Amino acid sequence: MEPLHRIVHRRCADPVSPAARRVSGRVWYRIVALILLAFAAPLLAQSADDGYNPGADKQIHALLVQQDGSALVGGRFTRIAGRNRSYLARLFPDSSYDQAFDTDHGGTGHTLQVNGYVYSLAQQPDGRIILGGSFTQVSGQTRNFIARINLDGTLDAGFNPDANGTVLSLAVQADGRILMGGDFTRVAGQNRAYVARLEADGSLDPDWRPDADGAVHDLTLQPDGAVLVAGFFTQIAGTMRQGLVRLTADGELDQDFRPLFNGGVRTVVVQPDGGIVVGGDFTSIGAMTRNRIARLDARGQVEESFDPGANELVYSIALQADGAILLGGAFTTVAGQSRIRIARLRSNGSLDPEFNPGANDWVATVAVQPDGKVLVGGGFTQMGGQARERIARLNMDGSLDATLNMDANNGVSNLAVQPDGKVLVGGWFTQIGGQPRGNIARLNPDGTLDADFDPDANYSVNVLVLQSDSKVLIGGRFSAIGGQWRDSIARLHPDGSVDVDFNPGLQGVATREVDAMAEQTDGKILVGGRFSQIGGQPRDSIARLHPNGGVDPTFNPGADFDVYSLAVQPDGKVLVGGAFGQIADQPRCCLARLNPDGSLDAGFNPRANNTVSTLTLQPDGKILVGGRFSQIGGEPRDHIARLNPDGSLDAGFDPGASDGYVSSLAVQPDGKVLVGGTFTQIGGQPHGSIARLNADGSLDAAFNPDPDGSVLSLAVQPDGKVLAGGLFTQLGGRPRSHLARMSLPEVAQQSLTAENGAALWRRSGAGPELALPPELLLSYSGDPGSFMPLGTMQRVHGGWRLGGFAPPADRPFFLRARGRVGGSQGSGLIETTACLYRDEGIFRDGFEEGAAAGASRHPRTQRAGPGH
Repeated sequence: MEPLHRIVHRRCADPVSPAARRVSGRVWYRIVALILLAFAAPLLAQSADDGYNPGADKQIHALLVQQDGSALVGGRFTRIAGRNRSYLARLFPDSSYDQAFDTDHGGTGHTLQVNGYVYSLAQQPDGRIILGGSFTQVSGQTRNFIARINLDGTLDAGFNPDANGTVLSLAVQADGRILMGGDFTRVAGQNRAYVARLEADGSLDPDWRPDADGAVHDLTLQPDGAVLVAGFFTQIAGTMRQGLVRLTADGELDQDFRPLFNGGVRTVVVQPDGGIVVGGDFTSIGAMTRNRIARLDARGQVEESFDPGANELVYSIALQADGAILLGGAFTTVAGQSRIRIARLRSNGSLDPEFNPGANDWVATVAVQPDGKVLVGGGFTQMGGQARERIARLNMDGSLDATLNMDANNGVSNLAVQPDGKVLVGGWFTQIGGQPRGNIARLNPDGTLDADFDPDANYSVNVLVLQSDSKVLIGGRFSAIGGQWRDSIARLHPDGSVDVDFNPGLQGVATREVDAMAEQTDGKILVGGRFSQIGGQPRDSIARLHPNGGVDPTFNPGADFDVYSLAVQPDGKVLVGGAFGQIADQPRCCLARLNPDGSLDAGFNPRANNTVSTLTLQPDGKILVGGRFSQIGGEPRDHIARLNPDGSLDAGFDPGASDGYVSSLAVQPDGKVLVGGTFTQIGGQPHGSIARLNADGSLDAAFNPDPDGSVLSLAVQPDGKVLAGGLFTQLGGRPRSHLARMSLPEVAQQSLTAENGAALWRRSGAGPELALPPELLLSYSGDPGSFMPLGTMQRVHGGWRLGGFAPPADRPFFLRARGRVGGSQGSGLIETTACLYRDEGIFRDGFEEGAAAGASRHPRTQRAGPGH
């Protein structure tokens, strides 16, 4: 029988390092528990300005990202996010201020206020927050340098360790005990030099006292319970040790761990395979030159192949899910290249050439959000060339999370998101972002115009579909694109050039156009619109093409009027919406379902009484329908409805959109539904042109951007931001011409893991839901062309799963999950990649699954920057 094993995220250097081989057989794993701090949250309106720019008037020293994407912020500031708020604040994912954090909880008469700097934050498994710093009061009560906040935001009256000096570092052990490091020499009236351990109730652990002779800046827990202690000491536990030591769980010095630093260590992270990455102001470790950054193996030996080097202090290190290493500090060069106070290394220590935002002053703390974006705090006032007062957020590619304000000079009717985060835009504009673009354009992830993508269609682009090979299908009313004759349908290469081998072309009716397209899993292409011929073959308003553009002779249902929407179900059946009254020679008003061979699904007949403009599938098989109808399934439904998989009406879903129609729908992983159109009321409430519904169809009243014109297209980015295109000139109270992006209070959460013989893509919160089951791919190098398909994942609660997955042990590998999102007007792809490692030795020592899970490592923050 195959031994039990665990798959973990790890640094993915290939071939496997000697350190990775040496730790095989030990218990190396990590369980991260992020608990939502349950303050009462007010209803929030999203902003069309999606730039994360809360601004603080003084330095940020600590960041703690919570499960919902909110961030606790500690530092020296007295004002943040436009509010007077001293030293401690909580920000929602869109950077707005959490007012609950300074509300009088429990009738104490005291708001949550701190009277001194906050340098460290840690969250316990039960959600309570521990603060460390230089304060002496919290919420009007005496608390010297350390305190704890309850779930409701009140001060924990029973927790009062009473240190006599600054607390710079905190870590919570799996058993609830609390490690603290800093500049203190006494805790709870007892001598404790620079490092101490508290019981879960805040009382001093009398038996744990290694004592150091200098400040402790970082405390990091290893999976086996050992503690890495970093700082500016030269002696600890009665033994000469400089910069970094390892203590056993009972506080004894690990005599076998003896890296010989010549200076202080500021920050330490442990990689899942046991590798230890350290930063500080040292320049050598033993006989080896290492400038301020190094990697040690599990025994404390310097890893020779890892030597990027920084020219000044490294204050903060954080690990990304793919194994990349983020650095913050006072440096201006890393690995001999210009990197101004922030940088990213690949897992092997080489510099990431694409990540180079730059800050104009020191970076004290770096933290990774659940959606992969990077929060940065410090003393800077500019980041990535943009004004950012001491706190900023970076996209995963290092670009600043800036405002998208790419005005188009006319309507935007369709949007599609690429796996690399770029966004395809189609409509009937001739300019976007002040640059000439003929009805089609592409935006970079930061919202700037992609200067290299300019196909230039001579008339409107109605539909965009990103194929699995990254080519782009476009349909509309154009007759030329990229200087080539193309009648209403074309295919572009990823760079925007025309695919010369794909040219089916429409014929027949005088006013002909393509309004809907969908790619099947076998690569065939469904086309809907207004036409009587395609590719020289008679086809009435609906057709299917082979991947090369040739007409599929076996598929010819025919519709007697326009087809506006197409959606492919996981079983291969095709949903068709439009203005037709007949399809496949059978009466079907505006909505029908075809079998994979194009024959009519006779059992599916919802009977809409007017046009169906948009169709979207939910993961449970239910079908969202939008359009101009007022009845469906024999029941009144104003322009929006939900059908059960068999076509019967979902009686419990009836929001109703009145005084207009519904033109676009998008589903989030949490079940919420975004709705765009021309309506002025929905859910019985005034709500113009765009709304969000809860999973049961009730109105999400907090979401109300209130555009001044119609919303024709919606797309959700992987980070949860919402793109809207239409005929508006204002949205969210800001001028936005035809195209806008909105932030939401929620965060998009996802993880790709492998465990118990299966791969799991967990997805929740904001973000786009998938229209079809995703594909799972495997690579051993991570190179883009090396990923091999493993199979189609199946829907499970909270995400997607592929069973029967057994990767080889003791070597890194990469998994990639890719899925299709969007509908017939704009269909994009999203993907996520994880670097994983399977260690067969994890349970060799007899650990049971339940016992092993008890040694969780809980999150903590990077510590104070300059001055401490």
